[in-house]
Amino acid sequence: MSKLCPLVFLLFCSSAFGISVKPLELYGTEEELVSRVIKVTNTSKHDEFVRVNLYQLLNPGTPEEKEVKVENADSLEMSVYPRRFKVGPGESKQVRLLLPNSNIQSEKLYRIRFVPVSSFDKGMTIKVSYGVLLRVLPVHKAPTLLYRSDNNGVNQFTNAGNVRLHVLTSCHSEKRPEFRIYPGANIEIKSGCKAADYEFKDDGGNKIPYAP
Repeated sequence: MSKLCPLVFLLFCSSAFGISVKPLELYGTEEELVSRVIKVTNTSKHDEFVRVNLYQLLNPGTPEEKEVKVENADSLEMSVYPRRFKVGPGESKQVRLLLPNSNIQSEKLYRIRFVPVSSFDKGMTIKVSYGVLLRVLPVHKAPTLLYRSDNNGVNQFTNAGNVRLHVLTSCHSEKRPEFRIYPGANIEIKSGCKAADYEFKDDGGNKIPYAP
């Protein structure tokens, strides 16, 4: 299921569900995020019922990426409120982030899905949701990049820091000329390419050098 309403379905979504969600991405430290809100607006002529589901993203940016649902009773690290609500025509509802000041050491990713439902009693949902990407960042950011090359044919970069890095590459064997690599993840240098074909930057656009 897509993070956002697919472009080809925009007209369908706006007429079928009648809600808009802003912003679609939030990031900051725990202290910064507790003051942020997500605004859900009803643009239809009818009451809209919305459920809010929270997921943590594991192995982001890799083929093993998956979403794990976070329930209120399961975690003291992250929650949102309210988890379900009704919003009248032309009205807006604010959803708040609930985070303790736990001083996380490495970036964590969550996806908050806003799912229109026919009613809370019936519980039937529409199979399209609006997703907000949430990045919880450490207070002290330490972007670090390692490069490994050995006689066994291993040539890879590792994000050894605690925040994501932006990757730009001119390697013709790499399908994505630009992508992101998250803490703990590796990139294997494609066949026919070399380390110099890759460039790494932090969120601020600063180049990150690498060390063997």
